[in-house]
Amino acid sequence: MDREVVEVLKEIRNEIKGTNARLDHTNARLDVTNMRLESLEERVERGFEVTNARFLLVEAALEHVEESVTKGFMRVGQSIGEIRADVDGAKKRITALEKRQR
Repeated sequence: MDREVVEVLKEIRNEIKGTNARLDHTNARLDVTNMRLESLEERVERGFEVTNARFLLVEAALEHVEESVTKGFMRVGQSIGEIRADVDGAKKRITALEKRQR
């Protein structure tokens, strides 16, 4: 009976050694995976920083375009107002000339 117990204990010990070897292998693979994830995380963070910087440049450019377009529309509006005034003046002169000719 003692001999059987010793054999069972030896089998358990051997299985534990195998389990520990598999765990060591799994831990090594996890370490590699963790290093790859850390590297990927750093690259993603740098990518976000670059993207954010580019968005800020685009935003500044769009603000400049908006300002230029707004000024352009204001100039067009002023020009239309001046042309309207010229047209109104011309209409009055035409009306006055037509009244004189009658």
